[in-house]
Amino acid sequence: MVCDCNPAKFLNALGEAGMIERGKRADLVLLEANPLEDNSNTEKRTGGMARGRRTPEAELKKTLDETAPR
Repeated sequence: MVCDCNPAKFLNALGEAGMIERGKRADLVLLEANPLEDNSNTEKRTGGMARGRRTPEAELKKTLDETAPR
């Protein structure tokens, strides 16, 4: 079953989010492989994007390692 939900639509924010388009917020997890082909691909991150800024996986891991003990 495919989910037909769109959080941006639900939050009435389609003008600024909900699709990967120029001018919209870009909060993404970047993966090495397609998670629709194999669910374990969700663990193969290459980085992320938040507020349009790309963060490499090494930097994400460092931040997580520093904050997890707290």
